[in-house]
Formats: sequence, structure tokens, C-alpha cells
Amino acid sequence: MNENKKEFVEKYLQPMIKQADSTVKSVTYRKSAFDEIVDVEYIGGLSFCVCVTADSKQAIVKDVLRGIW
Repeated sequence: MNENKKEFVEKYLQPMIKQADSTVKSVTYRKSAFDEIVDVEYIGGLSFCVCVTADSKQAIVKDVLRGIW
């Protein structure tokens, strides 16, 4: 499932967010020892980390959008 989440974030979520906000530089998924995180980085250097541990794809979208807007 983790590989699917990474692919989902890169293939679908990142382009959608970048279309909605042109100041977004990147949206990436990473897994640490205990958590799953989506990092949203803006062109000016500001970044947000959103916890998506155990989230479905729909919940990832909801949590990330809620976390950045």
C-alpha cells in the first residue's frame, strides 16, 4: 500500500495542488520509522508536513488540503 500512496501523491495529488496554487514547488510522500508524511514545499521555501499515517487515498487528499489551506 505504501508504494501506491507514493505513486498516488506524485501522479495525482501533486499536479492537482500545483494547478490550484502556482506557488507550490513540490508535493512528496515519505515514510519514516513510525509515520507516513506528505511534504508540501512552496517556491519561497516555506514547507508543511502533513501526517497521513494509515490514511486511505481519499483521506490523504482531505488531510493534505486541510493542512495547507
